Amino acid sequence: MTLETFFTQNDIDEIYTMTIIYSILKYQSLPEKWQQEFLPKYEHAKSLLTERNIKLSIIESANLDQIKLQLENYQVIYNSNIELNRNVINQIGPIIAKTIITEIKTKDTEIDRISYLVDFLTNYMTYSKTYDKYCLSLSTIDGFNFDFQNNIPVDNSINGLLVMGQGVCDDISTILQFLGELLDLKIAKISCHCQGIFHSLNTITLSDGNTYLIDATKLITKSKSKQDCFLVSADVINKNNEYIFKEDIVPTKTYIKPISNYHQEAIQLIDKLNAIKPKIEDLNDNKQSRTK
Repeated sequence: MTLETFFTQNDIDEIYTMTIIYSILKYQSLPEKWQQEFLPKYEHAKSLLTERNIKLSIIESANLDQIKLQLENYQVIYNSNIELNRNVINQIGPIIAKTIITEIKTKDTEIDRISYLVDFLTNYMTYSKTYDKYCLSLSTIDGFNFDFQNNIPVDNSINGLLVMGQGVCDDISTILQFLGELLDLKIAKISCHCQGIFHSLNTITLSDGNTYLIDATKLITKSKSKQDCFLVSADVINKNNEYIFKEDIVPTKTYIKPISNYHQEAIQLIDKLNAIKPKIEDLNDNKQSRTK
């Protein structure tokens, strides 16, 4: 089984460039009373102009309605592509989940199971920077949603996340909760603001009755060390006052016993999964292209 795409890299580059231009033009067309609400996203869109080498003259000569029609055309193709790949994703996803759970369940204690699981996710999942940059931060202005995971349109269902191994903080904490519950661990997902941005992380309650915090996203992005965001208290994870929790969290502690390192075993497990996953290669202009 293979995954398919009708998009070339040129298409994807054009989509993200058009998304930025459309966001800026859309903001400028908003009534003044609404502009203040979307000002941070507008400023963010402008900051992306330099990164994508978009000249102001291009924006000044662009037509809002024409760009909207082009993006709507891309969106239809994107959504169709998701449907095309869903059958493959839904067949492979459960096999991947079963392989992960079967491997990690060989560990006798809950602390070993959660340690192995987090070490696995740290090595398996990648943070979807393009989605965070061009979709989450612009969506309330532009209304479009393009998330090219490994250049392939895939929805953020559990199976999609398991197969592609890519997502943002909400996806990563969702996967941790999903796999953790399959391992009979008491894991929940919670929300907060971290450095002013919406963020998701997890709590886990061990059989000793104590609850701990896990921020797997920070491990994946290497913005925190394991000792600062794995099985820690709210005080430890928030020692730099980065987190503002959106809900009351139960009193938490920091795990003080030694924690096993399953990095090497996680790498071996990922090798097993790569043998199961559909091959994502040779998706270039010569193999497939979108018909405009």
